[in-house]
Amino acid sequence: MGKSQISLGPLTINNTRTARTSLLAFAVVLAALLSFVGYVLAGTFSSGDSADVSNQEICNQATPLRAQVADTDTATYAAHINEWRSVVDLTKRASDARLAKYGRFADQNYRNLGNYYIPLSNIIDYACTGEASGINDIPAAP
Repeated sequence: MGKSQISLGPLTINNTRTARTSLLAFAVVLAALLSFVGYVLAGTFSSGDSADVSNQEICNQATPLRAQVADTDTATYAAHINEWRSVVDLTKRASDARLAKYGRFADQNYRNLGNYYIPLSNIIDYACTGEASGINDIPAAP
């Protein structure tokens, strides 16, 4: 005769077909619950890449960078490249569809540029004033 009991720590269960089915159902429910909790926590602690960002937030982050790189040399641009990339990433998440599209355009064309003053200025002009005059690189919203 085989084992007649299943021991799980201090818990002992009779080794019957019904008991095994119940344990399996419990394990499936527990796995589903843990998956759901993980999903909720991942959404709570995510970087927020899908969150909409206001034009004012972009304006506030980008404006100080333009002052730091205005009329400077290549070394200064290189020293602030991570700040530039942060502005581009923020712009891609803009709630304004036209600005978000320009953010994607800037990401593809200017992300690693040695002198990013013009695209940075384009972002600031549009984010801070809503004016796109003189900016040919902002594609129309889809």
